[in-house]
Amino acid sequence: MNLVADILQRIGLDESYLQCGTHPPYHKETRENMFRKSEKFSALHNNCSGKHTGMLAACLSNGWDLESYLDIEHPLHQRILGIIRKYSSTSDIQTSVDGCSVPVFRMPLVGLARLFMALAKGATNGLETAYSAMTKFPEFVAGTERFDTAAIRAFHGKAVFKVGGEAVEGIGVRTENGKFYGIGIKILDGNSRARPAAVVAVLQKLNLVSDLQIEKLRHWAFPDLKNVAGRIVGKISVDWNQLHFLM
Repeated sequence: MNLVADILQRIGLDESYLQCGTHPPYHKETRENMFRKSEKFSALHNNCSGKHTGMLAACLSNGWDLESYLDIEHPLHQRILGIIRKYSSTSDIQTSVDGCSVPVFRMPLVGLARLFMALAKGATNGLETAYSAMTKFPEFVAGTERFDTAAIRAFHGKAVFKVGGEAVEGIGVRTENGKFYGIGIKILDGNSRARPAAVVAVLQKLNLVSDLQIEKLRHWAFPDLKNVAGRIVGKISVDWNQLHFLM
């Protein structure tokens, strides 16, 4: 939140320009402290406020209108759509409205995998900058106490992970032998609880994760399930027969 406010200030704007909406912070301790103090939530607490701030910065840099930056016909999103089409090698992309009100793009999983392949390769200077920022500052990708942050840290600069709505995950991997992998994962019922386990299982299948890395991610991927009394009532595991690979 503080970083977003600082960036807005640097570009001469404030949170009133953000059109992402407001919700309580995802971080449990922060959220509970705010409830106790009866503090008001603002657009800065939205988990997409950083993305919106980046979009506003791009608009300022290019002289584009700020008020209509959510419109799919806005030059910003037409530029984004062109980049997505190019690096996903997908021409038939449908659009809708995301939870934070920006346009969202629908494509096959193979298209998502190609996008993360381009990110892993650093196919452009911009993509290399994005990859470097994600690996150097993973807490700004997903926040503290989140799977994506832990996974990026476990790979020490050799992979990026990014969750999407309805249990989607994009992964880009750089291997020691100079190969690059792009992976797209979707949990069919949209339940994100299964996502970390599926991510680790797919990486195991492709021989892209070490035993040490799996151990670092075990807390996220294969947790014990506890009831409200703290008793273990189940666990997360992978049914390999339910993993469907499109190579």
